Amino acid sequence: MTHEDASGVVIEPGSYSTRIGVAGDVAPLCVVSSSVLKSGDTPQFHIPVSGSPPPDAEVWTPVVDGVLEDVELAAMQWEHFVSKQIGVELREQPLTITEEPWNTNHSRSKLLQHVFEGLEVPIFQLAKSPLVAAFECSKPTALVVSVGGSVASAVPVVEGVVRSKALTRTPFAGDFVDIHILNQLDHAKDNIVPQYQVDARLHGLETLPAAQEAMKLKARGSDSFHNFQLSRLLDNIKRVCSVVNPVPLKGPEIKGTKSYQLPTGYSLLLGPERYLSAEPLFQPTNFSLGTQTPGPNSLGLSEIVYQSLQKVDAPPEVVNSLASNIVLHGGTSLIPGLVKRLESDLMSMSPIVPKVYHSTKHPVWTGASVFASLSEFHESNWITKQQFEEQGERLLKE
Repeated sequence: MTHEDASGVVIEPGSYSTRIGVAGDVAPLCVVSSSVLKSGDTPQFHIPVSGSPPPDAEVWTPVVDGVLEDVELAAMQWEHFVSKQIGVELREQPLTITEEPWNTNHSRSKLLQHVFEGLEVPIFQLAKSPLVAAFECSKPTALVVSVGGSVASAVPVVEGVVRSKALTRTPFAGDFVDIHILNQLDHAKDNIVPQYQVDARLHGLETLPAAQEAMKLKARGSDSFHNFQLSRLLDNIKRVCSVVNPVPLKGPEIKGTKSYQLPTGYSLLLGPERYLSAEPLFQPTNFSLGTQTPGPNSLGLSEIVYQSLQKVDAPPEVVNSLASNIVLHGGTSLIPGLVKRLESDLMSMSPIVPKVYHSTKHPVWTGASVFASLSEFHESNWITKQQFEEQGERLLKE
């Protein structure tokens, strides 16, 4: 594809993954880890899951809790994938980047400056993630609920306007569940090791003591590298094994098992803990997990949705419309049973009957892609390089 064929580049930078593609397409051309491997001064944009890392290899994540903290590093990653996967240069393309409604002025200012002075793009716009997610679902009024790794949030959109004052969010999201899963598997902790550490897979060892005795491991990488690889393993266990119970759980009340083969070759047999594993999403105050200790007033997923509805300064009919148009997305939202649990919890909190529309694809990226390709939005949202040179940061809009 040449730059004449492209109608602009759209980037959705997240804490866990980044989506990159061409405006007007229905799906991104590449979905990559947002993290970058650094060994010395050389960044690597593909982090291997196996093989021994260089001793000085560190993993850096430019996006923290949905906010772009290291613009320069992220931009290097974007340039790499846009050039390799799309076959165009950013400096020749209109650029759309999505942002969370809690993005800071400092982060936004640094991004604007680097986009024009570093990447040298000709024209640029920011797109609010909840707005374009609602746009992708053809819902001008919706309560957009995102359940990712580091943050879960609920943001109302009313007639195409993001109501940021009613935004509610919590840090007790997918990563918090991963920590809980690791605690649940304490009995097998010696086998919970990432692929890169495994020297040889085990075969035919059914008991945990035998597996631990036979296991051979390679040297551990740096803390940041090891934690990155471990988080990917725990996330996969969550995606494969976790189930959300329709009603709150306090103990191992559910029977039924599922096997999960670890990189070492040892197979975990998961029973009631499968259903308990996702409870921290809904009842964070019942779980104290290492450095993430919820306070007594910490909110669960259903509670942030309910509070967001309560905070909207709008007539009752608008609140009812929001409740019946809940757009749910994010990697952690894919846990089976989560939609039914959310609806059940909300019905117990309020007489309003909720309706959840679960988007399992890329609603933020796709919405931004359509948004960027519509000419009627161009004048009001795009910023040109000339405008930036003349007006600078005054162009930034809340």
